[in-house]
This record gives sequence, C-alpha cells and structure tokens, in this order.
Amino acid sequence: MKIVIYEIKKDKDGKMPIVPINGFFESLTSPCNGIFSNDSKIIDEKRLESSLKECLNEETAIFYVPSDMKTLIKKLLERLTGKEWGDKSTPPEREQSKKQLQNQLIGWNELSTFIDDDNLDFIEIVEEKNVIKELFDEITSKDTKIDAVFLARTERNARQPIWLSSVRDGTIVNIDDYRPQIQAFLEYVNRAQTAITGFKTDFMEFENGLTSITRLGERRIVLLFFVNVTDVDFATFDYYRSEYLPKIEKLLLEEEKG
Repeated sequence: MKIVIYEIKKDKDGKMPIVPINGFFESLTSPCNGIFSNDSKIIDEKRLESSLKECLNEETAIFYVPSDMKTLIKKLLERLTGKEWGDKSTPPEREQSKKQLQNQLIGWNELSTFIDDDNLDFIEIVEEKNVIKELFDEITSKDTKIDAVFLARTERNARQPIWLSSVRDGTIVNIDDYRPQIQAFLEYVNRAQTAITGFKTDFMEFENGLTSITRLGERRIVLLFFVNVTDVDFATFDYYRSEYLPKIEKLLLEEEKG
C-alpha cells in the first residue's frame, strides 16, 4: 500500500479549491485505489480507517490523501499495523505519482482537467518504513554512478512487479518504463522453460546508460536492477554495485526468514 499526500494550490482569489469528486472518497479503479477529498467539513475518520484496513494487504493499493489528513492517516496506519510509517519522496517519485493518477483519469473530464490545470501538487509519499528502501535511498543520494535501484518480483501472478525502488533526484529515470522489459524477460524464461535460478547477473550497456540485473533470494526470487543514465562509468558503477549487493542480499534473506 502507498499513500500519496497532495496539496491544493490557492486560486487567484486566494481561496483553496475543493477537489471535484463525489463526497469524501472517489474510487478510481477499485476500492483500494482512489482519492480522498480535501473538504475539511466532510472528513470521515471511520470511513478512512475502514478503507485502510480493507486494503492493507493489497500490493497495488494507492490512496491520494490531502496534506491536512497526513497526521491522521499515519496514526491510523500505525495503529492498524503496529509498525512505523515514514514520509519521504524525491521529485521523480512525486512526478511518477502524478502520471499514474493522470493515466487513471482518462475520460474523467472534471477531475482530469483539475489536475492537468496544475491545481494539485504531490508533496510526499507515506509508506511503511523499510530498511531495504532506506538503503536504496542511500545509494541514490551518494556519488555512486547509480541513478536508480529497484527490486522486481518474478512470480507469474504478481500484480505489481516492481516492489521497492529509489531514484536519484534530478535524473530522468522512470521506473514504470522498465515494466515491459521485466515482463518480457519473465515470459522468455517461461517459454524457454529455463530455470531462473540458473541466471545470476547480466549487464546491458547503452549509448547513454548502463543497467545491471541480478537474481537474489532463495524462497522468493527477485530481480535487482541498478541503473545509470547520466554518466557511463562502468568501473565506478560496478564498484558500488558490488559494494552494496551483499548488503541488499543480507537484508532480503533476513526479511524472508521474518
């Protein structure tokens, strides 16, 4: 589950517009994918908690929530899960969240126009704290020549193949662009009846970038991607890839063992 926090920009008269949806919550593609109103007069804490509880175990669940409700939603999530939830995101992640919402709103004239007219800013993403994600953020914040790092699931029934990710601030990496490649790779493996366990690491070098793919995990196999799109420096890229790889593998094994 992911919570995207949004803010509404004031209009030319200094007033705060209300998101044009019906009532407190508008479902977009499912009950676990929707936007909550920024109208403080109709906040329904019980409805909010019910929606969160229903969708906690849904990998693809995503809710768009106004900034005024951020403290409340973190309190509810921590009460429901018994775990700490943090808020952090980079501009690429915020832009990705905006594009995801716009793609779902094709044909939704009023709400789509409201967002396309730049009335709404995405400011933070609230997610359950994860030590692997924190390590990913460290990798993309240092001078490692690694502009993005992410994990992809390999299960055939995975509805959300990209699991954890981090993108360097200021880069043009869009993690969603890798979904077709991940799917094509897995389909090739299945068609060829090749054991995915026979694959360990591969590098793909492009004119303006470099990507490595590594298989990790024991019971649950995942693919780890390191991506460079700004400065092709294989030696530095591979040095940091090799330095962080054992740390990531150790954290994954610890998570598998619970």
